[in-house]
Amino acid sequence: MASASYSSQNEPQTEHNSKQIIIIAKQFKGNYSNIAKSLSISPLAEQYTITNMSLDDWQHKPVVADLIIPLGNEAFRFFVENEPETPVLASLITCPEWFYQTVDNPPKNINAIFYDPDLIRQTVLAKLLKPHASSVGLMNMRNNEHIPKIYSEVLQKLKLKLKQSIIDDPADVIEQYPTLSDHSDIIILRPDPAVYNSQTLPRILLTSYRQQKLVLGYSTAMVKAGAVATTYTSFDMLLQDLQESAKILLNNSKQKILRHSKYYDIKYNHEVANSMGLKAISKIELEQAIEQLYNQLNNKNQSN
Repeated sequence: MASASYSSQNEPQTEHNSKQIIIIAKQFKGNYSNIAKSLSISPLAEQYTITNMSLDDWQHKPVVADLIIPLGNEAFRFFVENEPETPVLASLITCPEWFYQTVDNPPKNINAIFYDPDLIRQTVLAKLLKPHASSVGLMNMRNNEHIPKIYSEVLQKLKLKLKQSIIDDPADVIEQYPTLSDHSDIIILRPDPAVYNSQTLPRILLTSYRQQKLVLGYSTAMVKAGAVATTYTSFDMLLQDLQESAKILLNNSKQKILRHSKYYDIKYNHEVANSMGLKAISKIELEQAIEQLYNQLNNKNQSN
């Protein structure tokens, strides 16, 4: 795909800040295309020159830029392996993808906004939905089982024990999931296509429903399919977060951004929730509980 500067087509070049943003993807299609085009006609394009380039074009002839925004895991992986001095803001990658690619070689100039639901946010929501729960179950393939370091402290504060099932062979998912579900009050599904896919998800959701176990999915589509709820970041929310974060990095290249999107909402399957006797939690209640949790964790760390 040839590079294209959408901003320069709509505004005279003299009206732009001299700084340049390069958006890079393996292929510009689907969400990659939507994000790139939306950023190129956003208010950000009124201040900076924005150019879209395919990863192949960049590898053939890199362009001088003040900020690079790689979209997707392939473009992200390339910049981890070939880290530039220019600040990088990766998007449309998951938290497990980040840690899988960077665990052996933490990058200095690469920032990221993860698009999968925040595990801590999901866990707090689940505990609010089911206050008497005492355990939370996670299932992942080996090499994709990363859990944030702070998670053990979070579970301790929420009085939850972790039940984690690590899968070596995707063929074992259907056989092992009922055991995980049976020993967990809450199950939180995380992006892992070898574990959760069109073949396994119907069986997984049906098993948990029969056992009356609270399942949080990682997408709104999964909630429609039978998970009780999920937190999620919409396209417009992610777009806003990317614009604000890009400005921060362009104004201060030493700033570090590494987090899930700060903008989110909650999606419920009310039919499933009602059948389990669960009352929907509002976003305000969730935010208050998360703030209280982090205040407790900060106070604990300061006292140690």
